Amino acid sequence: MAVFHFYARYEDCIRTLKDHLQLPSATWADERAHSMLYIARSYAALDRHKEAEHWFTAACRQAPHLRETWLSLAEYAYSREDWQQVLLACIEALKRTQRPLTYLSDSRCW
Repeated sequence: MAVFHFYARYEDCIRTLKDHLQLPSATWADERAHSMLYIARSYAALDRHKEAEHWFTAACRQAPHLRETWLSLAEYAYSREDWQQVLLACIEALKRTQRPLTYLSDSRCW
């Protein structure tokens, strides 16, 4: 669960959310992408950047229609000083002009 991330229990967060992604009922792309984002952020906090980048990218592939996934990738790329990736992810984010009306929509992205 994401709460593990907020309490810096990154390994627990990763394990729990990977288990969530394996559930047959975990089919909503938006929710799956947000789980992937927390996995990515947890790997980044553990300085496991190859895995973090994999999961940020996976979230963008899972829900390419969400601005949140692209801006999360952009923020991560910024932290790594990967300016080309920042630009590309921001361009993709700005192509998303319809804000989803779900509980997962992040007002910071709009």
